[in-house]
Amino acid sequence: MIRAARHADISRAVPLLARAFSSYRDALIYTPEVLSFFERAWWRPPHGVVAELEGELVGVAFVGHRRARFEGQRLLVASIGPVAVEPSLQRTGLGSALMMALKSDADLLTLTTNDSEGVRPFYEALGFQVLEHFVPWVRDLDGHIPAMPSMAAPRTGAIIEEPVEVGECFRVGNAEIHAIQWPVTSRRAGRRAQLRTCQVLGRSGGGPELAKALEQTCAWARTGSCELIWARPDIADGLPGFELGVGPGVSRMIKPRTALGEAVGCAARCYTPSGPSP
Repeated sequence: MIRAARHADISRAVPLLARAFSSYRDALIYTPEVLSFFERAWWRPPHGVVAELEGELVGVAFVGHRRARFEGQRLLVASIGPVAVEPSLQRTGLGSALMMALKSDADLLTLTTNDSEGVRPFYEALGFQVLEHFVPWVRDLDGHIPAMPSMAAPRTGAIIEEPVEVGECFRVGNAEIHAIQWPVTSRRAGRRAQLRTCQVLGRSGGGPELAKALEQTCAWARTGSCELIWARPDIADGLPGFELGVGPGVSRMIKPRTALGEAVGCAARCYTPSGPSP
């Protein structure tokens, strides 16, 4: 039976997510801390849909909604994930059924997949297309911030999601950086492990003021025991100390639901590990 997700399903999903992603070498480890972060940052009732079999949770598809803007246009974006199915029921059509059961009035559906998981064809069959493919840019918090005479504003052509209700904003003059701290997955000595990180979600302004806002962000990340700070290429562009990370790439996929979503999806500039596509 597939039904709307309830708050209690979030904690119930933890063991299911562990089983469903156990064979994916770089998948995020969905601990209670991670799911709690997602709930506070993105998920609002209804959180998505779940599937039950004989009283046990066997499938989930969570979704959260956020306002976003694209070159002056405002739109509603639905961020989907995680989507998971009990291993014994995978490739039975349950995952597709969960996705089809999701209800949203968003202009654009979005999700991200880790390239090492090999699930992109599944979402492409459901009508999703790749908006951007990138390797996140990172900055070691123990490193020195090089002197930068000026910094450009973010590249145009990117869909900028508005700040979530968690994290911190660091403002210096007309410059601002919005960042969050949360655990992501890293591989150490061949094993998956959680790594506490700071993600830059958005930035505005430039020059020395933006550099000072970044220094404040890094100081805040260190107090939270973060080991590195990272961002998407369009956010990290021009920020000092950031460099291309290593590891599997990430594909951000979209599925337009309205005329506005279709127009934005067609016009948005895609990013690759080496920069924006032509």
